[in-house]
Amino acid sequence: MKRLLCLIPILVLVVALTMSVSVAGVASADLASQFADPYEGMAYFSNNYADRTECTDQEANAAQVLANALAQMGYVGLDGNMIQEFTFRQEEADESNLLSLLGGSKTVEYTSRNVVAIRRSTQANAPLLVLASNYGNVRSLEYGGTAMGGECVYETSSSVAVLMSLAYRLSASGVNLPYDLAFLFIGADYYGYYGADAFFKSNKQELLGFIQVDAIGGGDDINLYCDEVNTKHQSYLLSVAAKYDYDFHTQPFDAGFKSGGYALSYTHPGLAGSNAYFLAEGVPCAYLFGYHWAGGLENAESATAPNVLGTSDDTLANLNKNYGQDNVRTRLYTVETYLVAVLTDTEMPQAFSADEGKQWYWALNSSAARQGLKWSLVGVAVLAIVLAGVLLTKRSAKADQSDFSQPTPPAQAEDDPFGMSDEGGEQADEPSPYGEEPQAPTQDDPPSSGDDDIFGEY
Repeated sequence: MKRLLCLIPILVLVVALTMSVSVAGVASADLASQFADPYEGMAYFSNNYADRTECTDQEANAAQVLANALAQMGYVGLDGNMIQEFTFRQEEADESNLLSLLGGSKTVEYTSRNVVAIRRSTQANAPLLVLASNYGNVRSLEYGGTAMGGECVYETSSSVAVLMSLAYRLSASGVNLPYDLAFLFIGADYYGYYGADAFFKSNKQELLGFIQVDAIGGGDDINLYCDEVNTKHQSYLLSVAAKYDYDFHTQPFDAGFKSGGYALSYTHPGLAGSNAYFLAEGVPCAYLFGYHWAGGLENAESATAPNVLGTSDDTLANLNKNYGQDNVRTRLYTVETYLVAVLTDTEMPQAFSADEGKQWYWALNSSAARQGLKWSLVGVAVLAIVLAGVLLTKRSAKADQSDFSQPTPPAQAEDDPFGMSDEGGEQADEPSPYGEEPQAPTQDDPPSSGDDDIFGEY
């Protein structure tokens, strides 16, 4: 009996440990299931990790949550590590001394991290397809002495939730893909392409393509941008959208080009993501984003709702208010379902590989190419002017020759002192003092050419 009584505390301890393990196991399982639905995943990520300020401990916490959830879904890291930490340096204004008044600067080092989760194919030497999104924000960064605020729901949380829900669905299905699939959540996006560069340079595997989902929760339309030219993988992606009756918008005629891009020497709304970096590297890309890409000065997040990206107004409450909660749910589910259809389609790898390594941007991105084209146009214009001058000179000489070879007019009658009538009394045709009438230009005459620089100075 005494021995049994002595065992009671041990039994209580074992039961307590068992319960604690069970509770921990439930909590661990719930972390992955929080992202099973894209809208609920967006709400969970925004409400619990509203502060994901890049290059801070808050960003590190958010990265760890994503990594833990993906690990529970069965994904593995790049080279065994799902969190890829990297550092970078930037020159910033030095406000600590009087040199700032003279434009003084200092070098600041930052640390950020990517989250990279890989789903391996059973096929040997399979290429790697990357699905990407940003996940951080600038909530705690100060501008003019005031924190930026906001939750960055429209800009990043909505896109994170779509990819996390997609990862959850693929893991649960057990489907085997003919390529390796990477879910890449990019750090330090607000600072530039440091996260994209860190991943690209550390990856040793052939890249099949790069698909980024960005700011997908808001905006009037879902836009699909691949390249400045119509590529095979863009035609394929649009055909899948049409098959499921998804109305994806493409680049308008006036895309809103601006000079000063980072990876490329120009930019527009379709190049607002890390896709610009991968395009410059010759990787076939697709960029899905929510926006009102109407063209030119009409570009905005919405034709009716206010712009909120990068402000304190980018919150879950405002997203639902501006676009309607049901519409937001439908939008997220549409994009996730579309990506499932693309990833599991047997034609997708061939469509992307057909455009692999084709750097369509070189002519627009190369300064030498732009200058060469500019001076070629100038040369064509000068040549056209010279040819036009030669033709005018020849015509002028011909007209002068006609003046000297005019026939002698008939003698005037005595009763017609001005020689205006012939013998029949009718008015005579007066010969032109300028010789033959000038001929109308023919199709053989070269058209005039302007001197415009279609690309402008960058």
